[in-house]
Amino acid sequence: IAKGYIGDKAKEFLIEKGVKKALINLGGNVLVICPENDSLIIGIQDPNAQEGTLSGAISTNGNSLVTSGIYQRCFEYNGKLYHHILDTSTGYPVDNNLASVTIIGPESADCDALSTTVFCLGVEEGLKLINSLDGYEAVIITKDNETLFSDGINKTVEYRPASELN
Repeated sequence: IAKGYIGDKAKEFLIEKGVKKALINLGGNVLVICPENDSLIIGIQDPNAQEGTLSGAISTNGNSLVTSGIYQRCFEYNGKLYHHILDTSTGYPVDNNLASVTIIGPESADCDALSTTVFCLGVEEGLKLINSLDGYEAVIITKDNETLFSDGINKTVEYRPASELN
């Protein structure tokens, strides 16, 4: 969560200096500063496709988006993918059907902790956790390319699939 905390501090500093619109990208942690009557569109990488291929995008004016996934910090050995999100009970990479979890919310440090937690919990328990928290939403993408959403997506946070992006 250090990267999320640093992002929150950078955002706080920029706001204190009078910055009205900014995008802070710390690689997997994106923070947005934007007036209430405006927004920025932040793409979500398709974890099952080539880098730069979007699965969709979130429109926001002040949230953080943090993604945890199996597609960047990883390697393949003897046909098995090893990634950096570890199961604390085994010491091996979490082995579930998830490819990525993006959390959207006001604090990047919290989003950072939640993205890894939701990933480790899996779809059912992860969505249950996010749906119990005010101000936080989730976009979960499985290894079979299914995209799942927390209850507030397209109610409090706008998501558009890649097919609707220009």
